[in-house]
Amino acid sequence: MMSGVWRTLGACIYLCLLFFVVYSGARYSQQMNTEAPFYGSLNNSANLGPHQPIRSYSLAFSRYPWVGRVVPHAANTVMTRCTVACVRDHVFVTATRCLLGMSIGVAAVHYKDLVFETKALITPGERYGTKQAFDDIGVLLVHDNKSLKAWDTIQPVSVERTGSDFSWFQQFEIVEPKQADYVVIAFDPRDQELFYELEGYPGLLGCEKLLYRTPVASWENYMKPEYFRVPCISFCNFDEFNVKDYNITDEYDLQCRLNIWVEGALVVSKSSPHLLLGVTTWGPGLFTLKPNERYVVGLAVPNSPAYRAAMACADAILSGKALNDAVCDDF
Repeated sequence: MMSGVWRTLGACIYLCLLFFVVYSGARYSQQMNTEAPFYGSLNNSANLGPHQPIRSYSLAFSRYPWVGRVVPHAANTVMTRCTVACVRDHVFVTATRCLLGMSIGVAAVHYKDLVFETKALITPGERYGTKQAFDDIGVLLVHDNKSLKAWDTIQPVSVERTGSDFSWFQQFEIVEPKQADYVVIAFDPRDQELFYELEGYPGLLGCEKLLYRTPVASWENYMKPEYFRVPCISFCNFDEFNVKDYNITDEYDLQCRLNIWVEGALVVSKSSPHLLLGVTTWGPGLFTLKPNERYVVGLAVPNSPAYRAAMACADAILSGKALNDAVCDDF
């Protein structure tokens, strides 16, 4: 008798949980695709194909003198938490989720083969934060290191956001050219000796055309193509990427399955001087179970109101001004 009661109770609990999951998904169905439970953290892996990673910090810092990496502690530079870019003296940026759980004064930045203690961590609050932090850029401020001779920085792209969607990002889209204008770079959080770099093709077409057509995302009553129209970067051009009937051995498909799935990887122009287009923030989580699929990675561009407000907060902290609600209250 009791076992029957427990079975009935268990069934009721299961139905309640199922209703909660369905309702939670439905109430977000009119928003960005990153609201869905299938999308989120990148799994810190890479598939470079025939390309070889850099196996020296010094070489990585030499090739990209403004790049750095966050380490758990100033005394422990073995592990990498995430990749960062120096955009101003004492100021570094990365994906917001990379900074979650870090403590000021404990986490440190490894830059130019020197270690810098953190002074402040700035991440968007309720006013600016986006769901699953898909459009969120975190800012780190560091103390001086007397051994540093000069700061090397990279400038973010100069483009204004217009309208209520991401259509302004189309200017970075590469449809036909075979040669990529951008490269994705990142230190490997799992292997202290590896630094990845891989050509990438930014745009809106990749997310919309690829992610929407996959079986997981094809539920018409749950998601629409426009939910995927957000800044992304793929690792083959759109012509290759858009081939419908492909085979796992096809040259196109092999190229399209290359990827750098590292949260906080930097997307930078190949031309000199380099420009920072964005930092990777999200990816198709469940698709990691489908090794034959082609993938894209979502990125946050450093031109949002949240980013500008974070930099204003950083300026206030670095200048020693008294913090007030108008400057840093939203972080």
